[in-house]
Amino acid sequence: WKVLEEATAFKKGTRAKVCTVCGNELAATKESIAEKKLAAPKVKAGKKKATVTVKPVEGAVKYQIKVNGKVKKTVTKAKKVTIKKLKGGKKAKFQIVAFNAEGVKAASKTKSVKIKK
Repeated sequence: WKVLEEATAFKKGTRAKVCTVCGNELAATKESIAEKKLAAPKVKAGKKKATVTVKPVEGAVKYQIKVNGKVKKTVTKAKKVTIKKLKGGKKAKFQIVAFNAEGVKAASKTKSVKIKK
């Protein structure tokens, strides 16, 4: 298999079987490669707040930080972000959504963390 186009967080890639002798692509072997999935965010819980580390995604121009499905903050750079006014003693689900210049989004897996009182 030879990767013809790399997959990113925003689009699928392609690969095909290529002859090792002549280098020609074999007929009907081209297929899609799934988009790269974003890893769950790194979250550190504090007293009624949490610090979320937004990791850079190639091609992303902005990031949304969601807590329990609602957008809490939007940032344009990958960095550590503090989310305040969270309920202490409760679990909160954090997710990062990255957007590229065309508005295509890629969402991370969710990370559940218990917030301290």
